[in-house]
Amino acid sequence: MKIHAADIYYFVEDDHPDKYMFSGYKGLMRKIVATEAGHFSGTPSTVMTFAITHNTLIKCYEFFLKSQYIRPGLKFPQDHQMFLDLIQQGYSIGTCLPGRSTHCEKEMLSPYFNWQEYAKQLGNELKSV
Repeated sequence: MKIHAADIYYFVEDDHPDKYMFSGYKGLMRKIVATEAGHFSGTPSTVMTFAITHNTLIKCYEFFLKSQYIRPGLKFPQDHQMFLDLIQQGYSIGTCLPGRSTHCEKEMLSPYFNWQEYAKQLGNELKSV
């Protein structure tokens, strides 16, 4: 099956490590697809850093603004539940394999990529500027 990355409604650069370490995801089966832009894994939820097409944004604009997901007084958006609800409505979420971005928390780095080496390389590049 040929699939384009744009066919994945919600594109996420971070292969979030919670899918590998938390008991709530034990036995999680994910569909992996190959596209011209790389390999992607389906995921049940993600954080609020994602990319979507303009058309998907227009379709989901009011959904994103529902007070059950974002409102004054929340410490953080209820992104996990929001993405579970979007999947229930037929949307798909794809994460890059390996991840192309990560959290900055040491325990939550996107797996299978040497982020320390990458940070050193960036530091060396900045020194030469």
